[in-house]
Amino acid sequence: MSVDMNVAANRSSRFIPDLPTGEVPEAGGSLESLLNRSSLMDVPFRGMQRQHPLVYLAALDDPFPAAGTISDINFQAYAGFDMTGHLEWGVDGVCDSWDETTYTGDSYEPRCRLWYQGAIENGNTGVFFTNPYEDADSEELTLTAAAPVFNSAGTVAGVVGLDINTTNMESSIKNLKVINDDGYAYLLAPGGDGQVAVHRDLLNYGGVNYILDLEFGDGADENGEEESQFLDLVTEISTACSGSAEYSRDGSTWILAWKHETVSGAGASTASDNCGDGGFIAVVTVSESVLLEAFSRTKSQISRVVILASLIMALVLTVIACITGITARFVAGGIVGPINQLIYVVHALNRMDFSRQVAGPHMVNRISCPEVEELMEAAPAMNTVVKFATTTLATGNIAAAKVIYREALTLFTIRCNDSGVSIVRNNLGNAYAMEAEELVAHAKDEENPAQTKTLMEKAKECFADAEINYKVAIEDAEMLCAATLHRPNGASPLHRGAHHGGHDGVDEAKFEEDVEAARAARADVDANDDDENMSHAALCRQLAVRKFNLALCTEAKGNSAVSTGGQPDLEIINEARNLIQQCIQLTSAGGNIGGNRNKGNTKNDLQRFRYLLQLAALERRQQGRSREAWEALDAAELVIVPYENNHPDGGPGAAMATSLETPVQILRQRLLEERAAHCVASGNHAEAIAHYTQAMIGTGDIIDLSVARASLWGLRGLASDGNYGRLFSPDLLVALGLHPDADTEPEGLTSAIDQGLDKVKTAKTKMEALQDNPSRKTHIDLCFVMDCTGSMQYWIDQAKTKLLDIINQARKDVANINLRVAFVGYRDFGDRVRYELFDFHKEKDLPELLAKLNKIEAYGGDDFPEDVAGGLKLATELDWRGTIRLCILIADAPCHGSIYHAGVGDRYPNGCPKGNDPSKLLYKLQYEIGADFYFIRITEVTDRMIRVLQNRAGNMFAESRTHPSSRQGLRVAKRRDIVVHDLSSEDNRFLEVVVESVLDSVWRYLFQE
Repeated sequence: MSVDMNVAANRSSRFIPDLPTGEVPEAGGSLESLLNRSSLMDVPFRGMQRQHPLVYLAALDDPFPAAGTISDINFQAYAGFDMTGHLEWGVDGVCDSWDETTYTGDSYEPRCRLWYQGAIENGNTGVFFTNPYEDADSEELTLTAAAPVFNSAGTVAGVVGLDINTTNMESSIKNLKVINDDGYAYLLAPGGDGQVAVHRDLLNYGGVNYILDLEFGDGADENGEEESQFLDLVTEISTACSGSAEYSRDGSTWILAWKHETVSGAGASTASDNCGDGGFIAVVTVSESVLLEAFSRTKSQISRVVILASLIMALVLTVIACITGITARFVAGGIVGPINQLIYVVHALNRMDFSRQVAGPHMVNRISCPEVEELMEAAPAMNTVVKFATTTLATGNIAAAKVIYREALTLFTIRCNDSGVSIVRNNLGNAYAMEAEELVAHAKDEENPAQTKTLMEKAKECFADAEINYKVAIEDAEMLCAATLHRPNGASPLHRGAHHGGHDGVDEAKFEEDVEAARAARADVDANDDDENMSHAALCRQLAVRKFNLALCTEAKGNSAVSTGGQPDLEIINEARNLIQQCIQLTSAGGNIGGNRNKGNTKNDLQRFRYLLQLAALERRQQGRSREAWEALDAAELVIVPYENNHPDGGPGAAMATSLETPVQILRQRLLEERAAHCVASGNHAEAIAHYTQAMIGTGDIIDLSVARASLWGLRGLASDGNYGRLFSPDLLVALGLHPDADTEPEGLTSAIDQGLDKVKTAKTKMEALQDNPSRKTHIDLCFVMDCTGSMQYWIDQAKTKLLDIINQARKDVANINLRVAFVGYRDFGDRVRYELFDFHKEKDLPELLAKLNKIEAYGGDDFPEDVAGGLKLATELDWRGTIRLCILIADAPCHGSIYHAGVGDRYPNGCPKGNDPSKLLYKLQYEIGADFYFIRITEVTDRMIRVLQNRAGNMFAESRTHPSSRQGLRVAKRRDIVVHDLSSEDNRFLEVVVESVLDSVWRYLFQE
């Protein structure tokens, strides 16, 4: 039995399931059941296909074609298909007619292909890559990545492969020019033997080509002097991760630089310290004479001083190394994205565990078996398709996202999966709404009236399609929400089928069947509905999210005519207003007043706050609705005040004091910015400036980038258009980088604000890199330096018990981070063990670090001061690598030296007897290593030490800026203060303070120059 699925001829992604010999299920129900189970793989694969055209689901030719016909029927390689007629794996000679990348035979046997064999041999160690080759169908430069899929027994069930079109990469490398057109780049394939992946002289792919032949010509003599020298260089290139060297060709000297790039099984692109033969090698080469001439000419324009050739060549090699690094990163970037998706799909397929039961007679005519029912709910495939499509939508590829969602909609409709249908409908609504808004924006810029009319008509159609999809999703959410309103504890909400006439008139069996179906519908989790608790409150929040999406779409539709000179449609805008008010009511259910944390309504509060701000913005934009806007803002104020009252000073830990997913400071900033915007609209400019100022500098160290940008633009408008700069406070001027008494003329203020906007843009770019690219991690080094003498047992226990919680909380608060942790414990001179030193441990090794910490005991300490200087010295000697670096000192006693304390006994009043100066060591940590320094204050006796350390280290920094030294350069350009956390009365906040320190350092990194 064959099933034509209209799969494209390109066999670019393959899934070959295993099938026990002689256990081919019967046709009919069995095959249908197996198709139901396996076809869930369509969605993730086709989602990938839409983003990468060379990605396709497995397609096999019919192994039993009818007599006189050609085997060209494509159909899915599911377990329900009899593969016994195919070549048997492992039989000698069956693959002799297949080369590494191409085959021209009459049938298609994937198990004889290199990608399949390589994936099997690699096992569960990562993704296998072929060398680049010319694809037989597309005739484009391609490489294949493949990975195995395992069944529940841990054995290989098949292989998933992904073809990657490297044509763009090829053209970029071939078109790279060094010094006009005299230098060029090429790419060596993995393997370490000089095989070429991309070269300007390589025209035909598919065979094996070596760099010696391409650089020195066909038939090059390997024993020739220049050729032999070059082969030695190829060996060096293959083994060293990066470098540069000279070689001779045709009697001329050439220079090249290279860099390895590997793609690991986790999808990360790395330049490994032990490159071996696992990755591509990017090479840039250019003749020495051309370089000398070019640089000599460039230098002569600047100065007539003769530059030594060695200096010129050093500059040249630096330039080449930079170019090579860029090229290599480009190459890796082109590969890593698809590979990450391949790995995701492989993991998704493994999680589906579709092989948990062998396909056999027990499956015949039993579509309703539990395994099929579970998979028919399509939760894994649903999550996968939403991930692919939403990512596509976020990158602006609306058309591709719509195609993916439609295919998912078809799948869930066939499966009668109402929850899946409603989720996809909601996301389709988002796609259509985005498309409509883009069309309106294009219409605004269009000068041709006829074209403007066409664009607006298309936008109207898209708005209508968005509304249709939103309303289907809302209908499903309303049913679930209403069904849970008065249900007994533990009862399931009724499915939509239960409302086809009510319970009356429907037999008991049918009613129970509908209730059972409704139980499955509780798996409905939107991309926006990250809530596993399917209580009535959670379902109402889900309904509110969907209504809010419709409200935003409706408001945009009502205002669309304004972009082309028309008037807003007040009737449509009133519909949007009513929808937002319904959202507010849904998140106010049960009489929940803001800040009722004990009843678990913080998620309601967060959503209601957002809806109130949106309502205020809608009212602000409507003439004569100023009072309603203020009322919405006042209501939003009531939501967040109870959270702020818990920490009225907004001091350390305020952000961690509640279970709000967004820190309350951020919410306050958003409210202030919206109040300021309304003040501007109302003509109250002085109050607007006050609100903008407080939003930017009056709510703590953490700031919402969107608020910062909006506030700066608001201030810029006031400074330039209305000359209200005279109302800017000294604190605001300082925040803008100006002197508190600076001139407030518009030109100077707008220039300072523009610089602030540039900083926000830079920070936003860094933040997006942190959040949006799973393959790019921000590396954070966190070092604890702790007094381990007798009085510190409680704090040592805190470090032991809270370590893993610190890591987990930090990962929740900051996306895409790799956190390494080090511990330096110190005691005092004369103690049995003076230091407890554990260098940085990766996250996966933290249990090992924790085991070491569990062995530490507090003891020792002869006089009152301790060897703080020794602890800081060891901290400077750690293996610091992170982009963001923190050092947290935890101590209840000062260091040795009378300048650091008063009124305590010190056996070493002149300072550390080993000559370690804590001020110099702090300077090294802060300014040379670049670590943010935090101190956990336990007693007031350490206050003088911190004050002296900060002043002395700061003075050293100021001196270094005045008289720069040739020694190790500074990592920071501004003076840094020690951040002090006082835990003398709040010692249960150790976890919160450490996590807050991590967040603070992340923000410093985002806004640094």
